[in-house]
Amino acid sequence: MSPFRASLSLVVVLSCLGDIVGAAQAGVLEIDVVFPRNESYAPRPWFPIVFAFQNAHLAPHLRPFIEYSVRNTSDLTGGLAASRQLDLTWTNWSSHEPYFVYSFENVVTEGHWQLFWVAHWLSCDLSDAEPAFITNTTEPSQRVIQFTINSGGQAVISSLPQQRTTNRARNLVSLST
Repeated sequence: MSPFRASLSLVVVLSCLGDIVGAAQAGVLEIDVVFPRNESYAPRPWFPIVFAFQNAHLAPHLRPFIEYSVRNTSDLTGGLAASRQLDLTWTNWSSHEPYFVYSFENVVTEGHWQLFWVAHWLSCDLSDAEPAFITNTTEPSQRVIQFTINSGGQAVISSLPQQRTTNRARNLVSLST
């Protein structure tokens, strides 16, 4: 084994051990969609997609990230309105509990919409000759929220928390409750 590969293996093993020791703080990291819910909303130029992390102090050990897509089911020929991966690598998880992450999408057309999302996290695999990080996915692997955009729907702003602080590392925003 080359010195580089030996050094790399040592770094991965030490990183895994750090995660194992840090995981001694028992608990469950919960991730869910806060907004939108299965309701009707008034059209607006930029529509927020908000996720909440409960027990966020556990997140650094799992290195979570979220993938989501938004689709207008009233116009299936239009494809996806948005598809995004939220990279949370540089997030300061200790700033709020629960921790909120959101982005904005251009969802302005009236109709029925679906938000498909999946949470992923990393774990350390020591079963092979060389340790490695593996990406895991929640089960069921994809969750779906259905919502409607129409002029008679509730205003989006009235459904969101009021106070905001920006996480400049990845242009994500955390909302304090």
